[in-house]
Amino acid sequence: MKGKKFWLLIFIYILTVILFNDYTKANYNYDLVVYGGEPEGVVAALAGARNGLKTLLVMEEDGPGGLMVYGALNFLDLNYDEKGRIINKGIFSEWHRMVGGGVVVDIEDARKAFIKLLLAEKNLTIAPLTRLKEVQLSEDKQKIISLTFETTGISKTHDPELQNEIKRPHPAWEKIAETFAKATLLQYEPGTIWNVKGKRYIDASQDADLAAMAEVPYFLGGADIGLPDRKMAVTLVFCLKNVDWKGLAKDIKSQKWGYSRMNSTAAWGLGKIGQKYKPVYENTRLRGLNIALQQDGTVFINALQIFNLDVLDPESLAKGMELGKKEAQHVVEYLRRNLSGFEKAELVGFPSQLYVRESRHILALYQLNILDLIEKVDFEDKIALASYPVDYQATSPVEPGVVVFAPGVYSIPFRSLVPRKKINLLVVGRSAGYGSLAAGSARVIPTGMATAEAAGTAAALSIERKVDFHTMAKDKKLIKTLQKRLITQGVDLHKIEGVNEITLDPDYPILKELFSWGMIVAGYDNNLRLEQQVHEREFAFLLMKGMYLRRAHNYSDYLAGGLYSLSDYKPLYRDKACELLLAAGGYWLAKVDDVYKTALKDGFIPLDMEESLRKNRPLTRRDIYRLAVHFLKRYPIPEKLKELRTRPFGE
Repeated sequence: MKGKKFWLLIFIYILTVILFNDYTKANYNYDLVVYGGEPEGVVAALAGARNGLKTLLVMEEDGPGGLMVYGALNFLDLNYDEKGRIINKGIFSEWHRMVGGGVVVDIEDARKAFIKLLLAEKNLTIAPLTRLKEVQLSEDKQKIISLTFETTGISKTHDPELQNEIKRPHPAWEKIAETFAKATLLQYEPGTIWNVKGKRYIDASQDADLAAMAEVPYFLGGADIGLPDRKMAVTLVFCLKNVDWKGLAKDIKSQKWGYSRMNSTAAWGLGKIGQKYKPVYENTRLRGLNIALQQDGTVFINALQIFNLDVLDPESLAKGMELGKKEAQHVVEYLRRNLSGFEKAELVGFPSQLYVRESRHILALYQLNILDLIEKVDFEDKIALASYPVDYQATSPVEPGVVVFAPGVYSIPFRSLVPRKKINLLVVGRSAGYGSLAAGSARVIPTGMATAEAAGTAAALSIERKVDFHTMAKDKKLIKTLQKRLITQGVDLHKIEGVNEITLDPDYPILKELFSWGMIVAGYDNNLRLEQQVHEREFAFLLMKGMYLRRAHNYSDYLAGGLYSLSDYKPLYRDKACELLLAAGGYWLAKVDDVYKTALKDGFIPLDMEESLRKNRPLTRRDIYRLAVHFLKRYPIPEKLKELRTRPFGE
């Protein structure tokens, strides 16, 4: 009898565990699961739902908008065509009209517009305050089977202090929030674990977290140009009140702080005011100001950069946030003393996210390369257009950011959204399949929203045709169908015409090699100043950097120091250039009688330059670029690095 009771108790215990698990681990099935409440996630979910898919949008925050809402990134980097028209249409244009159609977006307007769009879709369900816990893969790891989520109940970026101190300009917001909560949310108690199966998945998180958990290969920072630890600066946006907008116009008009512009809601430039500021705390820097005026009279400033953070580590980001908050106090004091209109400015508070520009770059079926931008490639499988300048922000406190060049209109291929080895997943946003330099342009929000609409639409088409994304990427007819559907939805996919003037230069084969490594900069005006005479140290630095990036077998800090000591800020002549080339090549200069003859005999000078270098003349930038590329070809690129730089990627 005792034995029977024992086994009965065991049975009851097991049954209780099963029932409890069924209660706390609900299971759902959707056509499309979108992870990430960023603007890209909202658009991907809208596109999927509008194309008839039963769609689930999962977000870690308590509402949509991601970096724009919770990081206060309300200064839009828009894509324009040659006539100054915004080229991103479709859902982006629909949302952009709702928020005023300008460069600056009022944060509450942005939040309200995202919610209004989401509420209109009957096929859409939203799960807020939810984090991804596990990804279940097929046996061959080619396919995502299901996702496990946990309801946190707490927004990791909720900032009551900011919410209380900044008045909401839209009383209707509260009513919209109530409707949002009642109509479309999956509501669970904090700690609830639940599973979702989807036919297709889209990762719209900032750092491609879903893709990473699904074992999609990726690289970090500038690994594809030999700089895995190089990442663009993180920024803490901060909010001020009592700024006199008309007073600011005085300094803008006088150009006191360098190139500066403003309109009724935005001011930008003011580069010299950032250069003059001396940071109090290490690993911070003030660049030129982007100032955005909100409807309630407050302004948000995007200018305070923070360096040397591990952006994939929450603890490191939290420390960066605290560092930024402390430095911001000093920045505000500095602006009060120096910038017209800021004499009475007061710090209101901070958003609850840092603006992170770069982390993972997933490896896709095709990695959009910086040369695709400069050559304005009109891809057969294009699904979005972009044109924003290649804006590579500072990567250290002593290295200013650069605009590599202005590409004009270029296209983004569908393959750049399709990760290698995962057939039912797409990735949109800044961590999609872009090379690190190309991401300097393609990372901006309007481009991300354009690719997100294509992703949601592609998900619907792939389900209709019963094909996976890898198969779809190879099917030219199906891609044409996708493009036609996007055009029907209002997306602009016009034929790309014209060329970037840089590609017309007779030395473009030389220039593109240097562009591909991020070794030269043309700026907003695409002017490389090729006929300008250069100094010795510019050539020395060019050789050092090229050898380092290519992992030349004889590169060392000792060699770099030698090149530095051999050069100065004096005009570069032929013989000094030959001396630097020979030193970089490992020659013992004390045993070289004639550096020019030795360089010529041993192949350091290209055949087509022999005639022009017969005299010991000053050299131009064109000369040193030709000499440097010829020299660097002596050093083969390591296979692992070569794989990241392949154009196009194989499958």
